[in-house]
Amino acid sequence: MNFKLSLILLLTNNSVLTEKMFHLTRNHSTNQRIHLVIHREFWKHQGKNKTESRTNDVKKLTELVHNLEENLAANHVALSNKIMELQAELNATQSVQNIQAPPHAEQGDYYCGKVENFQLTEGRLRMLKNVTFAKPFNRPPVVSVSLTSIDMSNKKGFRFGVSARSVTTTGMQVVCETWADTVYNSATAHWIAVEA
Repeated sequence: MNFKLSLILLLTNNSVLTEKMFHLTRNHSTNQRIHLVIHREFWKHQGKNKTESRTNDVKKLTELVHNLEENLAANHVALSNKIMELQAELNATQSVQNIQAPPHAEQGDYYCGKVENFQLTEGRLRMLKNVTFAKPFNRPPVVSVSLTSIDMSNKKGFRFGVSARSVTTTGMQVVCETWADTVYNSATAHWIAVEA
């Protein structure tokens, strides 16, 4: 018994590529021919689809690479700007820290003592005291010495001085001196050393 059978062949690759109508009979040789035709049609469309698919894939990859390059360039610019911004912020912070950090400074008082303890040097009576700084300076400091109290006779001339000499990073000498006919009893000096 012969009967006709309709076969719709749909070849797809994400869409309908082709539609074929075949009329089959029970004949064995016809079935073999149909199988070959179907097989040939399938691979013909698969090859065409693969080529189109590869072309589309290449286009998509090219577009993706282009987008990545644009994003990388934009990110590079953004990161460079952020690095410059952070560097400026760091510099500003360091400047503020440098401004806020007080310089190394030390101070102290020195009692000049009685005139009997002074020594005659270069025509003047002098008392020298070695002072060692609590913490060494990076370079010799600027030193100021002032007289804070004095006891002298008002019947003779008023001649008295205080100063610093031999200033180093670790210490100095404070000098109290008087000369001529001054009648000196006692005095106190105050010194300040500030990082230069």
